[in-house]
Formats: sequence, C-alpha cells, structure tokens
Amino acid sequence: HTGVPRYSGIDSDAVWVSQARDNSKLEHFRFNFADVGASKAWGYPQNPLLQKIQYNYQIAPLVLEDEPFDVYLVDGRYRVACACVSFLHAIKTGGNMDTVRVGIHDNDANHQAGMRRHYDVLTTVAE
Repeated sequence: HTGVPRYSGIDSDAVWVSQARDNSKLEHFRFNFADVGASKAWGYPQNPLLQKIQYNYQIAPLVLEDEPFDVYLVDGRYRVACACVSFLHAIKTGGNMDTVRVGIHDNDANHQAGMRRHYDVLTTVAE
C-alpha cells in the first residue's frame, strides 16, 4: 500500500492499464485507458491528427473525480495541457490553491542533451 488515499491516472497502453488495474486491487485507484490509436515508442501516437487523442488523454483521469487532489503529477503525453487541466480541476472542485501542487515529470531545463521541453509557460499559468 502506498499510503495515497486516491489515485486517478491515464495511459495509452491498454496492456499496462489492464495490468495496473489487476495488480492494484485498490478501489481508490483508478486507471484509465486513452485510446490514441496505434502508437510508436513511449506512447507517441502514430497519427497525431486524430481529434479524440488529445481530449481523452487530458480529461479522462479527472472526469469522475468530485474532489480535488492535494498533488497532481503529470507525466506522459500533452504535459502542458494536462497540467492546465489539473489546475482547472482543482479550482472547479474547491481545491485550496495555496496548497495544491502540480508536478511535471522531467521538468528540467536541459533534458536529453540540451533539448528544452518549454514547460516554463506553466509558471505563468500557475501564477
């Protein structure tokens, strides 16, 4: 047991989601599958123009959650959009915006040999 009172997450790998559901055996953990169609390495969609991809992935983990989370951790696809949706969810559900935290995995300035991820736009959004 992780000590986390609630978890809601999403992944584009149906096999992983199924295994996570089977292995968690915890009713307060929700694992959602985002159908992004056929994918390449690391879950990148082969056809990024499918309209269903972005919205399902960004919103599905939070649609059924009626209460804010203390911490939102964003990893995977569409990180800037998912972080923004996290802030919106916290506001909509009455989260204390002085204490709610949104973490972004790999949010370093020089990820992978100088490649910038441009997550700094979130600083403006968060303020």
